Amino acid sequence: MYSKRMVRRLWSSPSEVCSVSTSTLGITEVDAELCVHMVSPAQAESVYWAVLPEVETWPRGATNVRLTLSGSTVCAYIHATRISDMRAALNSVGSWLHVAATLLGEVA
Repeated sequence: MYSKRMVRRLWSSPSEVCSVSTSTLGITEVDAELCVHMVSPAQAESVYWAVLPEVETWPRGATNVRLTLSGSTVCAYIHATRISDMRAALNSVGSWLHVAATLLGEVA
């Protein structure tokens, strides 16, 4: 069976609203990446640890969310099999990153 795949990479700052939308039919997998760049690695680590418990309990259908920390950047990688699941994950994870970055540090 042939599978179409859409991949989007989204770089965000807390002031941006990130979303993926498509009217393309036949997409069976959607991947997205949300990243926040903090001024210092210590601030990024604070954001990472604040958001990690929420990401670890993400049990939404066939959607997988993985959080990574690299230097001053925190990224959430999201994989979904439906656009609606991706939209839900982007809204939730994007909000968590935005709130944590706003409260815990200064965005680069």
